[in-house]
Amino acid sequence: MVRVLKSTKKKSIFNYLFDDLRTLSEFVFNFSENMIFTPVRKSYTVTDENDNVIYTIKADPSIKLRDIDKFNSINLEREESLISVGIDASSVPSQCLCRGNTRFLLIKPYVICASGDDAQFILEEMSQTIKYLILISDKLYLSNKKSKKALYHHYKLQNNLEYTIKHIKEGKIFADFLENIVQIAIDYGYKYDSNKKDGENLIIFKDGSILSNSEIGLSHAIFSKNTKRLESFLKLYNSIKTAGKNGIPIVGIVKDSQSLLLSKLFYPFSSDYHIVRNLAFRQKVIYSYLNPIKKVIEPHKNIEIDNYFTFLERDISPLRLEVIPLFKPKSINNFNEIIEKTIQLTYQNNYIHEFHKRRYKLPYSVLKSDQQARSIAHDAKTLIHEKLNQIKTRIPFPMKIKQGFE
Repeated sequence: MVRVLKSTKKKSIFNYLFDDLRTLSEFVFNFSENMIFTPVRKSYTVTDENDNVIYTIKADPSIKLRDIDKFNSINLEREESLISVGIDASSVPSQCLCRGNTRFLLIKPYVICASGDDAQFILEEMSQTIKYLILISDKLYLSNKKSKKALYHHYKLQNNLEYTIKHIKEGKIFADFLENIVQIAIDYGYKYDSNKKDGENLIIFKDGSILSNSEIGLSHAIFSKNTKRLESFLKLYNSIKTAGKNGIPIVGIVKDSQSLLLSKLFYPFSSDYHIVRNLAFRQKVIYSYLNPIKKVIEPHKNIEIDNYFTFLERDISPLRLEVIPLFKPKSINNFNEIIEKTIQLTYQNNYIHEFHKRRYKLPYSVLKSDQQARSIAHDAKTLIHEKLNQIKTRIPFPMKIKQGFE
């Protein structure tokens, strides 16, 4: 049995578990299929180093705490034929020219695509979009005027590269793309209506968290009163809002169910992956989902994300489906209906997706967009390497092409 020690100050999950990390040796962790996980709290608050509340995890107030671990079954016999669009963003490892500890040039490609045989109206206008982000040290001069927009001091390239790239990828580029897809769907008159036939209904699936985890950055920006980085988040947020107002549901599909979200409401402590699997094995269910766990972003309590943890098959990793309840289309009864449709589409797709040594099943449109994005990213990696070689030959001193930015 895992022993939980109390901590007076909330900093991280490790502080919650242990007062001193040296006590780790006292504990024995045994995550067998027979382990019983029990919900022990209705909410859990996450704070930053200054004790500012970043977000709160809590059970849906409409359900009782003891019902959190009960799976909802769905009808798998019904064949779904609704229209689905899968959107995925992919990037290749950074490549840069370097000499010693000095990096002069870094080019980072971002690949975003929407695809799927059942999404021809998207493919006709926008099958793929490739964006190249160029970060240039102020020690190197390029004649291209557009490159000035991406000019950073050398120390910023070293210290702030990861955050800058993530912000641009998940913010500006992705927000623009999602905005365009939503507008195309509106122009074509596509939406989801509970009273329409499935073949006439549309769902947009976003690979990854529905807000790209940028809501955490939003909270930090507000606390620090640095609102310069909010533009891209608001664009992404407003695109989902516009979609909901026009009857288009957007669902985020997260493959990483090993995160520490659901775990904050259960005892003993484990990853979400282990909790979902053990609960499902104990109840002998397949293709079902748990009641939603809300993630409330502070200090904007109106920003809430409902997280539906799903279990598919024994040898297939669980998925987490995310929706923003505030943007529920009026044409649907509730988001549970959309979650069940998503699971049914996943069930109908027999292809298995292997990623990070785990096996996944996804709706066909999401799987197709993921595969296409990775293929384009591979081609982009080769192209970038060729471009760096060309630049290398024009620099009067020796430089190496290196992957990564250590």
